[in-house]
Amino acid sequence: MAKSSRKQVSQNMVIGARKPWRHWHDGLFYELQLNGPAPDRLTFSLMNPYKPGTADAEELLALYGEEEQHISSISQHQEGFLTPWRDLSLDDLKYFRYHSFAWLAGMAASGEAGLPAARAMVDGWLQYNEKYQPETWQPRMVCDRLWHLARDGQWLMRGAEATWRSRLLSSMARQTRHIAKAVARVDEPVERLFCAMTLILMGLALPHHRTCEEQGSTLLRRELRLQLRADGGHISRNPSLQLKITLCLQDLMKAYRLLSQEAPNFLHHAVSRTTDMTEFFRCGDGRLAVFNQGTEDDPKALAKALSFDSVARNRIDFASQSGFQRLHGARTYLYVDIGVPAAAPGRAQADARHNSHGTFAIQFSAGRQRLITNCGSASALTASETDLTLQEYRDWQTALSGPDAHSGLCVEGVAADVASAGYGSSSRTTYHHLEEDRHGQLLELERAHVPGAAGCTHRRRLYLNIDGDDLRGEDVLIPPAGEKAPKWLLRFHLYPGLKASLSRDGRTVILVTPQNEGWRFIAGDALIELAQSIYCGVEGPVQKTQQIVVYPARARGVVQQVKWALKK
Repeated sequence: MAKSSRKQVSQNMVIGARKPWRHWHDGLFYELQLNGPAPDRLTFSLMNPYKPGTADAEELLALYGEEEQHISSISQHQEGFLTPWRDLSLDDLKYFRYHSFAWLAGMAASGEAGLPAARAMVDGWLQYNEKYQPETWQPRMVCDRLWHLARDGQWLMRGAEATWRSRLLSSMARQTRHIAKAVARVDEPVERLFCAMTLILMGLALPHHRTCEEQGSTLLRRELRLQLRADGGHISRNPSLQLKITLCLQDLMKAYRLLSQEAPNFLHHAVSRTTDMTEFFRCGDGRLAVFNQGTEDDPKALAKALSFDSVARNRIDFASQSGFQRLHGARTYLYVDIGVPAAAPGRAQADARHNSHGTFAIQFSAGRQRLITNCGSASALTASETDLTLQEYRDWQTALSGPDAHSGLCVEGVAADVASAGYGSSSRTTYHHLEEDRHGQLLELERAHVPGAAGCTHRRRLYLNIDGDDLRGEDVLIPPAGEKAPKWLLRFHLYPGLKASLSRDGRTVILVTPQNEGWRFIAGDALIELAQSIYCGVEGPVQKTQQIVVYPARARGVVQQVKWALKK
């Protein structure tokens, strides 16, 4: 046989061998692989650190009430509450929330009144999804579902019949074994991290599943080494995701303690580092700073995270690995996104998934009042915008990740998708220098990559005095030798509730807070405009607000600069 013929036969054999594997994974043989010991209880119960979302729960309770006359008790009903599961489609934003059991916490908050509807919802889900389904058994969806059941599962099963409890617990065990098999094929770093934490949680919560805990511990050690930076920040650089990871790691520590078992040493270190970094993002109002698709999030959950073993808390003002700087004076805080340093070996792919489009963006707050912020995240809209489609959500996500949605320098006419090109490349460099004295802090920054301004260099200097009532800035865009810089501007998105008025000469903006405190924004010879803006930093509908737009004055040379100040 010729060499080329043998090679073709070998390729055909390999291709032919893959088809049965896919059939096995989706069919009866894979179902048999998920069989194993049937747990009879949950060994512990965790408290939900987040304030329960009630929108979905109230909607489901109302729908259940309308159909209650057609639904008998759980002990007699054979199908469950099927209506919500029939009406869902993959393009519906409710699809992930419903199938991840995000509604369970809201029903648990309603007490005994929500118990029949919650059990009926679980019955309906089991009717369609008790066996493996590719769409509803996606690893991240299964992880969220199991975490919700670990936190509210004992409430759900309290007083229920043994056969019903056994069915639910067996399903949880099968989903856990599915995660143990599927995690090797998960490409998304964040998803792998949650798979590892879920395996540990279920390995501890379900009797006879110690092997899952051991597998999860091995995976978690590796993923934390790859995804957690030396300062404790996650590679996503998303404060909301940072909080969620911190709370999950703390829950694992609590689970070990409830079982009187010693947690792995690496988990102790990871909890300490992630908690310190979460504290870094806490603003004066007890909520998170808004950066990189994050929101202000739940202050209750944030306070819960920071109260965990708070004796050994370390204060961070410069997160060099995560790429954030915090300046402070009195009760005033200035957060600056100083960008992601060049990716270390083995992290380039993970970092590229979490690129920031708001390098050198700022957030400024005085006391409990935020003044300058960024526009937020599309995730804040999911609970209130019930008619939002998946494609519309992605469009919002793209828009809110662009430079125009951040308080920083923007090149005119550059869209968010164009701005993403080139980020994460090794050609991008960042200069950072901080000076402190008894008068205040001076931060000097420089970056060589500006979206829409190839070859240009952006320099930003920020000064905050010791009393926190005088913030000054200077922005310069330097084009390559012999070239002209494109048109650019500065945006300062104002927090909702602020009253802004522009002076007649267009050089000063007066800001008045809801507490009747006044601030004055000036920008030298630059042209200032007030424009409409939006804020998606808190859960709920889009909030209308304003933004200060600053255009540099025409310069004789090719270098343009803007000097601005915000004073109380």
